[in-house]
Amino acid sequence: MTVRCRHCRAELGPFEDRAGCLSCRRVRLTSNPDRVIAVLESAKTPLAYWDVKRLLDQGEPRANTGSLLVWLSTDQRACWGGPGIYGLYRHGVLPRVRDLGTAAAVYIHAIGEPMTQDEARHVLQHVGYRFQSTTIYLALRRAEQEGLLERNVAGRWAPTRRSMGPVLGLYHRDGTAAVLQRAARQAIAALAELGVTGK
Repeated sequence: MTVRCRHCRAELGPFEDRAGCLSCRRVRLTSNPDRVIAVLESAKTPLAYWDVKRLLDQGEPRANTGSLLVWLSTDQRACWGGPGIYGLYRHGVLPRVRDLGTAAAVYIHAIGEPMTQDEARHVLQHVGYRFQSTTIYLALRRAEQEGLLERNVAGRWAPTRRSMGPVLGLYHRDGTAAVLQRAARQAIAALAELGVTGK
């Protein structure tokens, strides 16, 4: 079930406060991670970490780049959108996933059908992940080695029987189902752009 901020109606991720956005509730930002999340709440798309730093530095105190990268990579509210890129669930990216192969595996599991390498690349780029197109093959291979995907005889990348709940950091069936349903809608829309139907 999708939870939205009562004030701005933004889609809240599974690790965000159900009461709504920090900025909408005018929460006093006492921690640096909360300051980072407030910056991401104001963005329309995921941001590069240097843009997050630039926006943070408009206030006080100024952020140390190393610390900022730690906050972004460890705060479950921040969603990875590619190397050095972070956003929130409302931006279309997946919660807790921190690499390209795992993200591709979640979308392949969500639709329950094999994808070609090009289809997986297109889905991720359509959703908003930013990466060099040439890296997708190695990312898919890593996901295969981790047991998240397997290649079928046609050379397509297929879902395994592994549950995506723990991969997403979700241990309740309803939460996992909600994220996978949204991922399936995103993947189907992206594949329709390629003229791939029936998934």
